[in-house]
Amino acid sequence: MTSFRKIMKTDPSVLTDLAKKWDSVVEDTRGLPGQILRELMKPLRDEGYWEGAAAPYAWQMIDDMQHQVHRAREVAKKVKKLLEDGASELEEIRTDLKSAVKDIEADPMLRVSDDGVVQCTVSGTVSPGNKSTMESAQKKIDSIVRRAVLKDKQLSYTLMADIGLDQWFNARPQHTQINSTGKISNAEYTALDRVLVGNKTGYTNDNTGPYEIGGHWLSGTGPKKHEFSDNDSLTKLITNSKSMEGVRKDVAEQVADGKLKGKARYSIAEGGLMGAGKQLLMKDIPAIATNDKDGLGQAFVGSYTVNYRVVGEDADGEKVVRYTLQNNTSTSSFMHFLGYGKWLEKFNHDKDGFPGRTSQLTGTYEGPSGSRITLSGGENDKGKARVEDWPMDFSDVDSEGNHGDKFSASGSWRYSLEQYAGEKDFYSQIQLHFSEVDAPPQDLEVGGSRDNPVLFFQPDPDSCPNLVFHQRRAS
Repeated sequence: MTSFRKIMKTDPSVLTDLAKKWDSVVEDTRGLPGQILRELMKPLRDEGYWEGAAAPYAWQMIDDMQHQVHRAREVAKKVKKLLEDGASELEEIRTDLKSAVKDIEADPMLRVSDDGVVQCTVSGTVSPGNKSTMESAQKKIDSIVRRAVLKDKQLSYTLMADIGLDQWFNARPQHTQINSTGKISNAEYTALDRVLVGNKTGYTNDNTGPYEIGGHWLSGTGPKKHEFSDNDSLTKLITNSKSMEGVRKDVAEQVADGKLKGKARYSIAEGGLMGAGKQLLMKDIPAIATNDKDGLGQAFVGSYTVNYRVVGEDADGEKVVRYTLQNNTSTSSFMHFLGYGKWLEKFNHDKDGFPGRTSQLTGTYEGPSGSRITLSGGENDKGKARVEDWPMDFSDVDSEGNHGDKFSASGSWRYSLEQYAGEKDFYSQIQLHFSEVDAPPQDLEVGGSRDNPVLFFQPDPDSCPNLVFHQRRAS
């Protein structure tokens, strides 16, 4: 729980100090728009310093300058208020967290670790009563930490929305409180999200449809990768599908339980090969043949896994959730009812996963294109990691394991056993963090057995994993 440690150590007054600096910008520029008008524009227009074809252009440039200074002041006013509101919210949460820790540790049998884990101070077997008390205390800590994480996200998005992503100052900054993310549109969320995770801002819509993609795949032409966003036609087909409706319902239940990120999936193989074949013959092929908008997106992707992440909360408590789906167009994906073969069995982890036994995950794993990862430690389900020739972005890895930008760096890893939204099934994963390079956190699923663990990245359930890392065995 690195978030717990950050909350306890971070002083929100830093935001208050920053707000004062923004306020000084507002004060220092007071009257500047009018000064530009009086001392630059008026003399140029009234006294004839500019004549001919260049005059209107010069006037327009000075006019733009005046407007930009005015906009800059308005942005600074809003940012100041946001920072003050964020500092107040986070300070309140920090106080609540410290109070919770104090209350928990008032029980001489309990303590809270530096990572926010409630522990028993007495060695030996924990009694059922003490175990129940520890679980209740842990839920209290986790709930407060989730509040802080959510408020931090709200602050990030509202600040970015007020400042804007264009080269000019934002003409309509509208946020003065961090719980106003309901004013941010889906398209704006998408653009802000790209910047906050380090992606490019120059995204252009991709309205390539499923028929075109299928034709490109069959003919071997066209781009090897497509990136779709909110307003693209294929995204709309998936979003409006009945399967996605079920996924959103499952995610809503998990978010209501306090989980801010995770995975959900839709599988056409739940009924076995017979059920999957029926799906293909009775629904998918007819949808493709008739251009049925309700079933076309589902028919194209087959089974899928989505990663979800809560990125904001409106004033009425309604959560804003970001979904990401990656799908491979391949032979096994095209024939998705045959995509579940014996190959899948070797990636299934032991039923109860690895919690408490993650020292068995340590070692060096080797993957495609010379990529390699070494995990050390393993105590308390975490440790240090070292990667070599590692993909910067797993979404750039194709179904053959080829990837673009690479890096080598040290970082940390943490193991967790997670539950799919709306399901009883669990999946094991490790999350990687890198401090030496500007790379986002990465997740790898853990499969195999405790004696022969496997790390893999599998965005499309109908296909074999895009990346597989096998533990190097001692010779």
